[in-house]
Amino acid sequence: MREKVFAESHRWRTARLIDYHAVRPPDLLYAPLRGRLPQLELLSFESVGAMDSDIISAFKDCPRLVTVALTGADPHIVELPMKQITCLRLWDTSSPGNDFRAYVDLIGQCPLLEILRVDSESERAQDPPLQSLTLPCLRDLNAVYPYLLDSLTLPRLEVAALDRKVGDLNPDTLYSFYCLIQRSNCASNLTELRIIQVSLTLHRSEPHLLLSILSQTTRLATLQLEAPSTLVENDPFYDEDDSSITQITEVMTALEVVPGHRVAFLPRLASLDIDVTVAHTKMDCIPYLEPHNDFVAMLKARHTGNEDGLSKLEKFRFCQYADRTTALARRDEDKLSIPETVFNDYETSVLRGLAEDGMSLDIRFEWGPWGSYFRSMF
Repeated sequence: MREKVFAESHRWRTARLIDYHAVRPPDLLYAPLRGRLPQLELLSFESVGAMDSDIISAFKDCPRLVTVALTGADPHIVELPMKQITCLRLWDTSSPGNDFRAYVDLIGQCPLLEILRVDSESERAQDPPLQSLTLPCLRDLNAVYPYLLDSLTLPRLEVAALDRKVGDLNPDTLYSFYCLIQRSNCASNLTELRIIQVSLTLHRSEPHLLLSILSQTTRLATLQLEAPSTLVENDPFYDEDDSSITQITEVMTALEVVPGHRVAFLPRLASLDIDVTVAHTKMDCIPYLEPHNDFVAMLKARHTGNEDGLSKLEKFRFCQYADRTTALARRDEDKLSIPETVFNDYETSVLRGLAEDGMSLDIRFEWGPWGSYFRSMF
């Protein structure tokens, strides 16, 4: 069967290979592919178990290969034409036996790299700093690893995601990203920023960290903030909820529009998405939505836009939950399932008017240990 599949390799544009190291050494297994991948553009290589020490050279000669995804694979073992790679995804880099420095060396071999995704469960706080690495073409980054962020200089960065899918909550991730954009002088390039399940803990040297980052991003059109949930009292990051509220309150306040004044804070913002999970014991107020009239006025002014360069806010989503599990379960719930609203008649009429004018609105709240839940769809 394998021989028949490999015989068609000259036609492959994408290939996903999973190596279990069970039959023969990997280099011998993939040897028939050497020089027979002229059309290959995307390679996904996943290693399961301990890798053989033989170097896999079958993918060295792929003239059209531009996208590579490695999962659990030791980069020392797989030879790739890195000088032509424009998109690199590295998953499960903390697998036993893997040296993260080897992944960084691999990144450094990609002078044309435009898109980089790095996912690791290990923060490796004990490791010494990496040498600085400049990626002149990189415009799209997804990484939460301070050890890596502290080494990068990205002068053309436009899209950034700090998306912590796995691993421990690290209070230094956001500060490392702040230092990265300062070092790279790239804040004015950013058009999209997503900060998902990353600590918003107030940093001792920069107490208004999130606001400081956003204040420099004059071209930002898309902003997503999903504050981490640390709701167990003996958790070392239990006060994260307070910090999240503080930081997001600052952002919501800065978004207000003063009539007759030019908007300096996020003037190009078109999409705003905020998720907050707040412990039951800390839910006596939601300061960034009080009073409602100011909040509604901000949305109206932002959606209207003006000739001074204020872009129209086309999408606003705000979800506040008392439980992280509930947040995940209800994120994509049927729009018609819960019609209740927390806004008065005037506020509701304004919001409905914005929706009729094309603005996408989704506002949800959950209060109290009994899970009282309100959702406003317009």
